[in-house]
Amino acid sequence: MAMARPIPPGGAARVGPEPRDHGKVRLESREEEATHVLDEARMVLPGIQALFGFQLVAVFIQRFSSDLAPWQQLVHLIALYLSRSQSPRS
Repeated sequence: MAMARPIPPGGAARVGPEPRDHGKVRLESREEEATHVLDEARMVLPGIQALFGFQLVAVFIQRFSSDLAPWQQLVHLIALYLSRSQSPRS
């Protein structure tokens, strides 16, 4: 697990040395960091939406009511509700 690195005064974070820099450290502005975070979120979001869709569809399959006990169905529906309530609103 990667540890968060503190942002030094001046609003720039250290980024690892690039091969052509021979050990020099390049600074990344907060704007570049925010852009990087947003790009990563855009890549992950479609996968999360697909998984949420499969979980939602499971409720409408006949096996959901025949193979799961009522308490298991309730747990699934509560988890579905909680996962939706934690997702960002658009």
